[in-house]
Amino acid sequence: MTSLIQQQASSLSQSIPRTLRLILLYIIIYAFGIGTFLGLLVFNHNPKNGKHSKSTFLQIWTVFVTVGIAIFYPYIIVRAYATNENILGIETFTGAVAFIQMVINYLFILLVYVIHFVKSGDLIKTLDDSEELAEELSEFITEDTMKFHWEFIVHFLRKSVVVNLVALAAGIMYIRETNKMFNTVYGWETVFILVCPYCIQTFSANIFFLGFLRGKLYLQIINHVVAKTVERINGSNGKGHFKRLHQFTKATNTLDVLSVGHFKICSIVRTINAIYGPQMLILVGSAFFNTMIQFFYLYISMKINFHGGHLAHWSVSFYSVLYACFQFVDLYFHAMTSLEVRQESRRTGHLLHKLPSRHVDEHFKKTVDLFSIQIIQTKLEITLCRMFPLDITLIASSVSTIIEFLIILIQFDLTLNHPANNMN
Repeated sequence: MTSLIQQQASSLSQSIPRTLRLILLYIIIYAFGIGTFLGLLVFNHNPKNGKHSKSTFLQIWTVFVTVGIAIFYPYIIVRAYATNENILGIETFTGAVAFIQMVINYLFILLVYVIHFVKSGDLIKTLDDSEELAEELSEFITEDTMKFHWEFIVHFLRKSVVVNLVALAAGIMYIRETNKMFNTVYGWETVFILVCPYCIQTFSANIFFLGFLRGKLYLQIINHVVAKTVERINGSNGKGHFKRLHQFTKATNTLDVLSVGHFKICSIVRTINAIYGPQMLILVGSAFFNTMIQFFYLYISMKINFHGGHLAHWSVSFYSVLYACFQFVDLYFHAMTSLEVRQESRRTGHLLHKLPSRHVDEHFKKTVDLFSIQIIQTKLEITLCRMFPLDITLIASSVSTIIEFLIILIQFDLTLNHPANNMN
């Protein structure tokens, strides 16, 4: 793990200010460090050949963590059921829903580990390709592109640190207030049941998020250089023949490098999408199911208050809604980043169309045409296992589906608890 962080740190361009490099290094440690601790990453950097390879120690650690969770998580569910039987009693509809939620989360986290282990080889190759690309584009990193690095930092910290920690804190406070309401034991079991699936799924998605943000950063740098090239070429009108020829030659060489870089970025983004598509599908399913169940619990607490049972403090409803909503806020950032990557990829083509096509050097014109054709042929489409597009429409459809299923759950609860069904 140490060598991996050192290699990632050394790949940061020396033209980047020291403060910015330190923050980027923190992001690398945060994403890869937690991923390694949770057993989600099984590779390390090999200083001999400069490549990444599977680590025997990390593979053993991943197997140990996976087997541990596979055995320990059901044991915690049984302990939580025994400790808080009046809440989790399977004989009640609410208890059955809570038990199903635990089982589904258990299956989800096991699937995440299996997919990570199976896809580790593809992830290693993608990371090597990304580092090679960073070296190729390092010559284009200037003071003008620092704003893109700061945007990268703000987006990652906002989603992967602030949003995740607030959602996690809201979930823990919800458990605390719920235990107070029912006068039950606030044990570590109930916290573990919530925290374990959320952390594993979220930090796995953070690696996906980091990969897409990095792709967006590279595309922004490429578009910035293309825009500057357009300004220089269009501003060379009226200059001498040799000066214009020099501008065309310089622009041609630059566009050749950017064309290769653009193609590699699109390939890396597609590979990341293929690797993490199943895991993101699990994340969407988990967010959908947990949000629906969380609002169902909110309905239960309101019903208890209405019937004069255990009076639920306002904080129970507040933390319940906060935890449910922040799971979709997390998904929202994934969808928006996916959209921004596609937009930056297409924006390169729009910038190329601003270059003159008449009275220009033939080699320059051919380079621009090939670059434009390449962009058309490498159109990015980011989906979840080719079933759903990862965009805002997915969130909108998920919200409407949650409302439909929530109504069905409430109808089941009202039907099963109707006085006519409780008569002997």
